[in-house]
Amino acid sequence: LVGLAEYFGSIPMPHYTMCHEFLIPLDIRHDYGFSMEHLNSMTMSMDTSAAVTGFDPNARIGSIVHHMGHAWIPLRSYGEGYRPFEWETAPLIETIWLNEGFTWYVSYYHVLNDKSILDYFNSVVDSAPDYINRKSLRELSLLGSTQYGADFRIGRNLFSRGALLAYELDLFITEKSNGQKSFKDVMNGFLDWTEENGRAFRYEEIPDIMSAAAGVDISDIWEKWQRP
Repeated sequence: LVGLAEYFGSIPMPHYTMCHEFLIPLDIRHDYGFSMEHLNSMTMSMDTSAAVTGFDPNARIGSIVHHMGHAWIPLRSYGEGYRPFEWETAPLIETIWLNEGFTWYVSYYHVLNDKSILDYFNSVVDSAPDYINRKSLRELSLLGSTQYGADFRIGRNLFSRGALLAYELDLFITEKSNGQKSFKDVMNGFLDWTEENGRAFRYEEIPDIMSAAAGVDISDIWEKWQRP
């Protein structure tokens, strides 16, 4: 949480709660591993083989940091479809790649300083099946709205593509601004935009929000990543 606060320059919640449960599977059809972010908390369900039994300074905490990061994006700045929450059916969300990929990038590459995570993102994208490769970010996100975890190749490609887009934006913005700005300004730009406008941003507004926050025109990179 300290690392995320240092990256964003703020802590948007008065407190933060983590609830981890370690379960004994009833049978082989039961498996665990997915977590869920909330406005000021996160939950994680794992089987007992992953139970925490003592202090480990080298513990793999990427998933925890990632879900904490969602307290900024998308819980406090989000695209259409994310809110209001629909109980009756899974909402169709066009920006899962942004919600997940941008937060994966910030959490692993910057907060945890794991530069090797780029190799993982690239390997996921390079090995994607044709039915995923044929889809744009927007199309894949709509598919992931109902099948993100059912076929996790969809989920992995959504956050990997989004993270690689974030990385390219980071390099471009840093270079064009002579180091005065970076992807951090894009993330905070989304938060500032939502606070000012009080609504979800539309898909077509995303490149303008990012360009305004970065102080450079990122439209060429945006158009490149919108193609399958």
